[in-house]
Amino acid sequence: MSRTVKNILFIMCDQLRSDYLSCAGHPHLHTPNIDALAARGVRFSRAYAQSPICGASRMCFYTGRYVHSHGASWNDVPLKFGEMTMGDYLRPLGLRTVLVGKTHMRADTEGMARLGIDPASEIGVLVSECGFEPFERDDGLYGIGPDGRYNEREPRYNDYLRKLGFDGDNPWHDWANAAADDDGDLLSGWFLKNAGKPARIPDEHSETPYMTRRGSVSPTEFIPVAEEIGMIGRLGEWALKKACADAMQWPDDISLAVNVSPIQFTRDDFVTTLSDALAETGLAPHRIELEITESLFLAEDDATLQAMTALKAAGIRIALDDFGTGYSALSYIHKFPIDKIKIDRSFVLGLENDRTQNLEIVRAIVAMADSLGIETLAEGVENVGQLALVTAAGCRQIQGFHFARSVSAQEILAMTAGDCTLPGGPASPEAERHKALRVVAG
Repeated sequence: MSRTVKNILFIMCDQLRSDYLSCAGHPHLHTPNIDALAARGVRFSRAYAQSPICGASRMCFYTGRYVHSHGASWNDVPLKFGEMTMGDYLRPLGLRTVLVGKTHMRADTEGMARLGIDPASEIGVLVSECGFEPFERDDGLYGIGPDGRYNEREPRYNDYLRKLGFDGDNPWHDWANAAADDDGDLLSGWFLKNAGKPARIPDEHSETPYMTRRGSVSPTEFIPVAEEIGMIGRLGEWALKKACADAMQWPDDISLAVNVSPIQFTRDDFVTTLSDALAETGLAPHRIELEITESLFLAEDDATLQAMTALKAAGIRIALDDFGTGYSALSYIHKFPIDKIKIDRSFVLGLENDRTQNLEIVRAIVAMADSLGIETLAEGVENVGQLALVTAAGCRQIQGFHFARSVSAQEILAMTAGDCTLPGGPASPEAERHKALRVVAG
């Protein structure tokens, strides 16, 4: 019998300000599990560590070993290559360990070099991050020390604060980790005597709420970060296998579309990875459709053409997503084996406006695709009026909120079983706006 393993949220409180956690009824920040302990009398007034040095103590948490055993005895002393950590223990159990937050450590680059491990490879990234898959890693030491910057990579949190108007060379220190006295002078949070003073930013913009929100972001924000940190291959492989396994629970006449990152698609092992996912789950190749974007064709290299040809030969369909918004060129459609063009929603949204030429553009795309034997799909159809126009233009496949919003795999299973129906959309955008106004006013 298989056992469902729940996700684990591990919070390590390392040099946090006293107003970063709730613990005793904070008006905005809610940590119910910690609050439940606090209600039973548990406080953080007695905290013990394996080392008075934060880096060495942190490595004890990650490895479950004493300082003299794991060897990272001081800040900037690397955890030696091969040392097992929390992530290494949890991964074989089916639990991914993704890092969103602050951790300061130095990778054992010399150890990796001796064994020929590239720090930018998937294995190298995991070793460099103590076994975690880093999504947003804030080193926590961006300030300037005797030898310059402690870490050259600036935290994204600093960009977030600047967009809110909290300027400076290091907004985290000057605003989020500092208070001000009655004269407006800065009181640094590095000094424990200032830890109980309120920060210079609103609570909802402090570090803990920000990092908590970063655990749930949109694909448009998430995918570029995953590509940047070198984890798109591992994440993409997981997504493919999970999608194929879910589709096996649906009726055989329902196909599956999976978005694929250009970086993931151009990996040498992508075709093999997809083939393995199909073989492991038993999903027929004709039931899966890969959605790629036009940026994949910028290089126009033979490797991309070979990969697409191999996928087509295996019976896998390929769709060109968001067509018309990127680097559209007729040569791409002629050269590469594409089954479907997905017309970007930006053209659909303006269809009912007589002052735009969107309808003529949609008609032209459909006519071109039909002449080449390529299917067309209109994205972003939200009402009956748009539906009528795109179908009249020749689109035979439609996607958008008019039919349904995003649903889970379990909801799709219920729909196919007849347990629920897809909701219809409004007759026009104005009808939906008027309805919303009536709800607000009434």
